[in-house]
Amino acid sequence: MTIFKHLKAFTFCISCAAAAPVQAATVSVDWTPDGIADGIATGVFTSTGTVAANLGDTTVSLTSSLGGINGGSTFVPGGLNYLFSDYAGSLPGLRDTFNQPFTDANGQPLVRNEIGTFDWLNNQPGFVELDFGGKFLRDPILVFSFIQGQSAYDFADDVDVRILGQTFAGNATVGPGNVVAGTGFFGGPSAGLSISLTGVFDALRFETNVVGAAATANGLTVLVEESNILLEAPVSAVPVPPALPLLLTAFAGLGLLARHRRNTV
Repeated sequence: MTIFKHLKAFTFCISCAAAAPVQAATVSVDWTPDGIADGIATGVFTSTGTVAANLGDTTVSLTSSLGGINGGSTFVPGGLNYLFSDYAGSLPGLRDTFNQPFTDANGQPLVRNEIGTFDWLNNQPGFVELDFGGKFLRDPILVFSFIQGQSAYDFADDVDVRILGQTFAGNATVGPGNVVAGTGFFGGPSAGLSISLTGVFDALRFETNVVGAAATANGLTVLVEESNILLEAPVSAVPVPPALPLLLTAFAGLGLLARHRRNTV
């Protein structure tokens, strides 16, 4: 009896250790240098090689409308620092990633102070499409910067969109139709907004300038916890049909009846 008690205790401790949370790194897009304003930009999420060693680099591509400013160009803007910004510094996992510190195989930080840009024509709707190279992102975070005036972003109605942070002078809200819009954004690296999208995505699309703002260009990057980069879409559990338990009960009853008959023969 004593041996079994020790085995139970040992098993319980192993279970506790297995349940302990593992701190995962947050990664952002490492945008490929691109000075061409063609509405197209590419980059990668760079793996730490620990939490997601089997993932390798995850390609990200941005395709957007052409507004004639600098959409599709990528930058490492002076003064941009997501960690110390009003709108991104408190994002889940970001500060932990810096404090670990998590780095890629080249010793570079996983959260890069870089942007891909998108723009639109004056008082005309535009669009942004993001593709994740055949992989799937669970609960990604979009971080916008260099926002001016009444920039607005219209997401699909079935996506859960939430504002996580914004510039102190900003006044962004999620309105009817999943339109994220606001006022008080004055441009530059400190004028930003971060939003979370709940779900699993292999691509994203949203419309821009849905409130008739003047033509401008915004910066964009994507953050995601490394363990939320998936090689394939998760399979939803198949619900048990309501009638199935009744059928199983009926079959069980038939089995008992059959045994009873054998015993009485």
